Amino acid sequence: GILVRTEASGMRELLAFGWRYLPNGMATVVITLTDRLLLANMADVESASLFAVASLFPMVLLIAIQGYVFGWQPWCFARLARREKGNSVELAMGAGLFYIGLPLGGLIMAWGANWLGPYVIDPQFHGAFAYVLPLAMAMVLQGFCYFTQSVLQFYQRLAALSWIALATMGMNLILNLYFIPDYGTLGSCWATAAAYGFGFVLTAYMALRTLRKEYVIKENPSV
Repeated sequence: GILVRTEASGMRELLAFGWRYLPNGMATVVITLTDRLLLANMADVESASLFAVASLFPMVLLIAIQGYVFGWQPWCFARLARREKGNSVELAMGAGLFYIGLPLGGLIMAWGANWLGPYVIDPQFHGAFAYVLPLAMAMVLQGFCYFTQSVLQFYQRLAALSWIALATMGMNLILNLYFIPDYGTLGSCWATAAAYGFGFVLTAYMALRTLRKEYVIKENPSV
């Protein structure tokens, strides 16, 4: 009986954690579906098809983002937990490498897609290359969001993560509705990039605020 009650308690905790984290976990899927559905209905199927093809190339960046973030989080969490002198510098250097390296990687990826793409993509989809750069920018800003969320995840700011995700999804919907009628697929691409930029600003603000409260002040009370 004790074992059953313990497992039930654990399941309740797991469900409570997962429910609060759900909006953040589903944001990327919702944003992508929103873009494609709105393009298919407000523009045409061809526009949605070109968007889908163009969005394949930034997936290379997603692999790099996930690899770095998955390696960064245990390292970052360990230093946030220890609060040793010099940790702030190490954290800043690790973050700076990501914030500088990812945009450079995005530019290289966009250039490579336009150079190599015509050799591997059917000619009827060559129009998609015009949308690779703004989608690469959207992926970079999405990566910034993922990376910066590490701080909020460590300090269990799940409500903040969920509200930021909901705000980002809402902003993406509004911007797409505004830009697609006049600018079509290109408008949708830039709308998505702007929405992720909005999400990154909110995430960075909450992360810095949380660090100031939970880490910096406790490490150095005079700050």
